[in-house]
Amino acid sequence: MLVAATLVSESGDLMLITSGGVLIRTKVEQIRETGRAAAGVRLINLDEGETLVSLERVAEEPDEENAEENMMENSEYTESANSSENVLSEENGEA
Repeated sequence: MLVAATLVSESGDLMLITSGGVLIRTKVEQIRETGRAAAGVRLINLDEGETLVSLERVAEEPDEENAEENMMENSEYTESANSSENVLSEENGEA
């Protein structure tokens, strides 16, 4: 029985949510691809009476190291932008 289907990219994650409150998050790249004649891929075993209530695509979270680098780059850009605004204000006699 087909429960859910969606198009995904390899860089994202999938989150499965059951009526019993079980949440499973898995990387798309870890899901086995199947051919045209295949029966599909099972991602979760449901208990009797339990149903899949939602299947959501989730953007992959950056790892901590990359997140810190991005924060540093963004803060440097913000500081540079603020500095140039101050220079412009001083040149116009608004400081």
